[in-house]
Amino acid sequence: HVIINTNEAEEYLFDDRNFKFSIWNPSTGLALFTMDFFKTPIQYRSKNPFIILELIYVHLPEWRKNGIASYYIKKLIQYAIEEKMDCIKVTPIADAVNFKNFDLSNAFSQQELVDYYKKWDSPEMPFEVVL
Repeated sequence: HVIINTNEAEEYLFDDRNFKFSIWNPSTGLALFTMDFFKTPIQYRSKNPFIILELIYVHLPEWRKNGIASYYIKKLIQYAIEEKMDCIKVTPIADAVNFKNFDLSNAFSQQELVDYYKKWDSPEMPFEVVL
């Protein structure tokens, strides 16, 4: 395990199956973007290994809907293909408790969020929206 602690950032864990990271503005100490995903545990991988996307979040309302999350989803899809995963799963919840103290202006509604994730589904890497 590698634990990284940068500026005022909380500790983030990276190992062979867990990935959580943020991009921070070093002058303000504010998070700009956070992503969290993990691969299914090895003991469950004999059949249908997959990645679970837990969180992808653009912190600043004025930066949302400008392709930042899409850029990292494309990278996640590339990674899933390289790791020979069968699919990526996500459970979109626009009003999750985690976000109750965040500014959600310019954020997707629940339906927009579901549609956003569904558009990434492809034969090359299925993107399964779990509701």
